[in-house]
Amino acid sequence: MGFANKVVLLSGAGSGIGEATAIAFAKTSAILSIFDKNETVHAVGETCKKYNNKIITSTTDVTSDEDLKGLVEKTVEEFGRIDVLVNCAGSYYSGKITDEHFMDTNERCMKVNFRSAVLLTHLTVPHLIKTKGNIVNVTSVSSKLITPGWLPYDVSKAALSRFTACAALDLAADHVRINAVQPGGTQTNLLVNSGYFKADDNHKVWKNFAKKTPLGRIIHPEEVADLILYLASEKARSITGEEFAIDAGLLAKGYVPQK
Repeated sequence: MGFANKVVLLSGAGSGIGEATAIAFAKTSAILSIFDKNETVHAVGETCKKYNNKIITSTTDVTSDEDLKGLVEKTVEEFGRIDVLVNCAGSYYSGKITDEHFMDTNERCMKVNFRSAVLLTHLTVPHLIKTKGNIVNVTSVSSKLITPGWLPYDVSKAALSRFTACAALDLAADHVRINAVQPGGTQTNLLVNSGYFKADDNHKVWKNFAKKTPLGRIIHPEEVADLILYLASEKARSITGEEFAIDAGLLAKGYVPQK
């Protein structure tokens, strides 16, 4: 899968799936504009530079319209085009509709997991039409599985899933494709960073989770990155409006993960 001279704009590149995806694109000689809310994105950028020096890194708040507008402008000013957008930024928010501060939690969750992807899509579409580019969104099996106490997260991912299909039809005539990957339990620090469990328990939690999947394993970020690159490549040129699960069989089993 060749991305030489293709410009890839990637959110959430500071860790986890975003980091793995940035490095995977760099290995194909893609030109990168990567960003994250955390400073770790700059270290990821240095790793990417081992494969390709054409890269800019930014610490950007995806909930800020002005930050995202400035980032798209900076990318086009620096590289002249955008060929691929990967919406990977996300965070975990738990909550129940009965919680006193549910609306605040839900709004924060939707801004990070859903609205940022919609706005970045809107901002990059004029450039993607010119290049006949494409978009890959990172949703979650949580868009299909209903887990007690995960309402804000589940709904935000379901919204992104539906948006993928709807926007794909909007842009099909312009030859811009939009697809999504739907990871299951992926060994990242997302739940640790969100305060769901302690860093010291990370490995143990994922090991126990793996036992409950049909394949008896968890997913590694690099596996998700491989799927993202495939969907962004010419090999997937006839695929749009689709969502592809990579979940070790969770959806097939219908398993609802518990805390």
